[in-house]
Amino acid sequence: MAANPLRTCLVLLLALVTGSAAAQDARPIASGTPMPGPLLDLASPEGDGWYLRTSKNGDLTFAREGRQRDASEVATVQTFGIDPEADDAAFRKAVESELGIGRGPAPRFETLESAMVTVLIDGVPCLRSLDLIRDNAAQVGRGKIRVMLIDVHGTYCRHPVKRSLGLAFVYSVRSEKREEDATTAKALAFFDTLRLHKTAPAPGE
Repeated sequence: MAANPLRTCLVLLLALVTGSAAAQDARPIASGTPMPGPLLDLASPEGDGWYLRTSKNGDLTFAREGRQRDASEVATVQTFGIDPEADDAAFRKAVESELGIGRGPAPRFETLESAMVTVLIDGVPCLRSLDLIRDNAAQVGRGKIRVMLIDVHGTYCRHPVKRSLGLAFVYSVRSEKREEDATTAKALAFFDTLRLHKTAPAPGE
């Protein structure tokens, strides 16, 4: 069976949030840096200390150290393929199914809270999720293992022009003590920078 891109995205997120924020192939990026593109526009997350890593297919990963000891923050922009004929209900079912599979293997990762609602992004129906995950074997450097919490906020959209393209925007914080209000505010600020292009990109873009 072929690997599912959305599932791969979510597994990768868990790997990133439990690893080092400043990866060797990442570069520093300033708070709120505009990042226009052929299919969407967004800005880098607010605050200092962010690093950006760009994959070969153009997916973006922002990461930085958190405020608490061994804490980290990760924001990602990933693409995944979907059935262009799927209606909104089928799209939600596919996302919910893959979210349930992709969080990570038990008993290391335990989902403590999970919710999903429909929201509008520039008039486009999208799904917004909130998950609280407990990592029972978080690696925090020098071979040390700790129990940590991972707050994961996600927004999942079908592109309004390219119907076969799904977009996953995820903001997560790993920390020992949950800072729910602060994390929610930072995630929503990042999501609010998203602008989905409603016209087809020019040839060659």
